Amino acid sequence: MGSHKLFTENARGLKKVSYCERSYFVRSHSVAWTQVETERGNKVQVEFNFGRGWRPICGNPERQVSLEDIGVTMSAHDLLAAPDETSAPQSRLSAIGAMFQSNSAEEGHSTYHTR
Repeated sequence: MGSHKLFTENARGLKKVSYCERSYFVRSHSVAWTQVETERGNKVQVEFNFGRGWRPICGNPERQVSLEDIGVTMSAHDLLAAPDETSAPQSRLSAIGAMFQSNSAEEGHSTYHTR
């Protein structure tokens, strides 16, 4: 039905958690999502792709990490309704394009060849 990514390295906006005695870094929205999906009756588990499809490696993550565990006091539903500042995705193409964007209005009309 859906998925959220767990990270093995820390980055801005991620929280350190432990699922089945293994450390991961997650977004708060991911923890809230596991709680809401479980409330809806969906099965949630941590999976890994070993190259032959997704294999479960840890069950019931909603019982192992709660929003309170990562310092979030709002409900899972309220958190999911709020914008997720940590997941502002930027594609590789967008990042490359941003490097060529002008930072000042004066340069806005120039081309690569006239700089």
